[in-house]
Order: sequence, then structure tokens, then C-alpha cells
Amino acid sequence: MYQYHFYWMMKTDNVIPTWGVLVLNEKIIGCCGLIVNDFNSRMDVWPYLAAVMIDEAYRHQGFGTWMVKTMVNHGFALGFKQVYCASDLFTFYESCGFKHIGKTYHPWGENDLFEISAF
Repeated sequence: MYQYHFYWMMKTDNVIPTWGVLVLNEKIIGCCGLIVNDFNSRMDVWPYLAAVMIDEAYRHQGFGTWMVKTMVNHGFALGFKQVYCASDLFTFYESCGFKHIGKTYHPWGENDLFEISAF
């Protein structure tokens, strides 16, 4: 499915969706994006930080935090005043500066909803 996001991102003048990859020593070790909705019930807020992934061998070394903060700052640079995230990784997203603001529902279950604001 993300292949289609990448494909259409290259063909649009819209600022989102936008995707980033984290490369270390010429190897892709992570990715994440900003999208309009992360397949959940809260369609009233956007953009969503989505598809945050760090290769297992590189986890717990600060790469995920750096990548999330970089993508959030990119969202702010694009003019968004808030960035949202739907996840069950409460501690991780709070450590990145997000605040828990409620719940959201995906077809496969419930998640916490987080928000981070431009400073």
C-alpha cells in the first residue's frame, strides 16, 4: 500500500503525503511519513505521522527519536501548527514531545491519539 503513497506523492503538488527515509552507511534503516489520515476515526485532524519504522538492529539507539522529531519539524516547516500520531507506544511518543489527547479507532482496534504543537 505504501508503494502507492510514494507513487502518488511524486505526482502531486500537495505538501502531504510526504515520506522520509533514514540512511546510515548507505543502508536504509528507517522510514516515516506525514499523511492526511492514518486509517482511523479522527479525520478532523491532520497531518498524521505514519509508518514509523526502524530496522530492529538499530532500535534503542536514538534513531527513531531523531527521525520522528525531524519529520515533525518538517511538518512545521510546511506550515502545519500541529502533527498527530495514533499509536499504542505511549512512552515513546511522549518522549518525543507528543501529548496524549484521546483515543482513535482503526478497523483493527483502538489506539491512543497524540498531538505535538509547533513552539
